[in-house]
Amino acid sequence: LAVLVVPLLALMALCQSGESEVKTVDPARTFQAAKAEARFAVMVPADLPDGWQVTNASLNRADGGALTLRVSYLTRANRFIQLVQSDVATETLIVDELGGGKIQGTSDVGGVAWQRYAGRRAGETALVLLDPKATVIVVGDASLGDLRRLAGSLR
Repeated sequence: LAVLVVPLLALMALCQSGESEVKTVDPARTFQAAKAEARFAVMVPADLPDGWQVTNASLNRADGGALTLRVSYLTRANRFIQLVQSDVATETLIVDELGGGKIQGTSDVGGVAWQRYAGRRAGETALVLLDPKATVIVVGDASLGDLRRLAGSLR
């Protein structure tokens, strides 16, 4: 019995000791496709901190040609942030992405006032930038500093 149990326990210890790998993606093609198709200026993050990982990148088209770009990040602190850029009507986008919450204030990002909302889930915060042609949302359970860092990196 010990001959079977000892290797089994060793195998279980090896499986549990390794940290789970985060599945990452390269968002470059998604950003390129968005730039080619969007009727608004697509912004791309630049110089994000080391250790941030892109976990998802998608481009969705709605009826009428509206486009929504979503790119999800995992920070060094294992916190989630999602970047959303869209020319869907602002009111509709805020309901869809944030559950339609009310503005909680503003946050200065590089001299630009972003509106601050509560996110859809408990512990989430969202920064929203309104533009006549598109809405940009940075939302997640990461710190406000990390949300501002992503928002401030957009070019």
